[in-house]
Amino acid sequence: MMFNFTTYDDYLTCREQLLQKFSSSQFGESHGLETSDLKQFYRDLRKAVIDKGYPAVTNVKNHEFNYFDLNIYSRYQRQGHKFIGEGKHVYEMLYGATKQKQMNLNGFFTSSCQVGNYTLLNVLKSVFPDSPLYHPTEVLYFESLFILNRLRELSNFKGNGKKIYFLDSTGILDESTLLEFANDPASIELIIFDTTCYDRQSEFISRVVDRACELKLPIVMTRSHLKLDSFGWEYGSLGSLLFINFPERTLYEQCHEYLSQVGGFAFLDQIYPFLFDQSLKDLNSWRVEQIRKNNLYISNEVKKNNSYLDGWITSKHHQLFHLAIYDRSKNEILKIGERFVALCKVYDLEAYFCDSFGFDFFSLTHFDSVDFHGNGCMRFCSPVNKDEVEKSILIVNKLIQYVQR
Repeated sequence: MMFNFTTYDDYLTCREQLLQKFSSSQFGESHGLETSDLKQFYRDLRKAVIDKGYPAVTNVKNHEFNYFDLNIYSRYQRQGHKFIGEGKHVYEMLYGATKQKQMNLNGFFTSSCQVGNYTLLNVLKSVFPDSPLYHPTEVLYFESLFILNRLRELSNFKGNGKKIYFLDSTGILDESTLLEFANDPASIELIIFDTTCYDRQSEFISRVVDRACELKLPIVMTRSHLKLDSFGWEYGSLGSLLFINFPERTLYEQCHEYLSQVGGFAFLDQIYPFLFDQSLKDLNSWRVEQIRKNNLYISNEVKKNNSYLDGWITSKHHQLFHLAIYDRSKNEILKIGERFVALCKVYDLEAYFCDSFGFDFFSLTHFDSVDFHGNGCMRFCSPVNKDEVEKSILIVNKLIQYVQR
């Protein structure tokens, strides 16, 4: 079902209905899942998954099994849980509908998205030693950029072969960038697409996948399911890797071997049992779109009130957060965080000074990055509730004034 409500109260009502749906399922009833509090629901759910008797480490029965509508197989946890079944079905379980009638697909869950990206970059340099790695935007997720720069220092990804084309939803600046690869498909060996900052049912993802399939270009999809695929509060660290349209399995198998050696595969209790539920996907699609709308409004209002502000970055296509660059030599980040929390208390706004994004609540994250030449960066993550937007604007303005004092 697609949701067409407009208020945050409607969203909370629907979320409660979904929790009740999950708790009244055969699995939920057999484990007495609590629905009155989301965080308690998560704790009960994780314990229920462990108690259900799925293989914790060794699969003593050594056969595939059904995990909440997705068939997976593993002999041993460190060797990963492989997706079993028709590729189109697996893709639609993890993402959304596709125009493709069938898909050549292999994949598995990882302990995080970034361990998947790290593995890919390290394996690609040996599988395709003559292929340069190209990304259409200067900005990548800072950890991906860090490892890529280190590999380039070691003379990797500097050949003259076909390009490895890296699309990172963190750094995409506008919609036109998404399909730029289609202008010269003959020059491309494969595409990497980190989809983390897009809703998984987003047309921005489906356009890339459908176009790559039309052009018969291999594509590896990486994702963090921690951020946008839950109920606005993290269940556990979880990533996935999907290998689509590869004529042979060399890259898939070498990534699998690498992840096995570094312990990069997910445990079953990291995999949210209702990750594949269509109602949850639809609710999250509404939730992510509200964050985008609220973020855009907050960002525009902050720019109006701070015309002198040079370090305000709002040009990311995903529009899930906005960034303020400041002089780190004049500010202590812990003091900034303490002031942020104090301001939110004054305005009676639920908010946290914490990492990550995609939560229902207003939050502030800090990080230092190679992108900002040693300066600090405040990342404001917008709330879902539009009734909290005006308070959020006041807090952002006051915090910017504080760091520029």
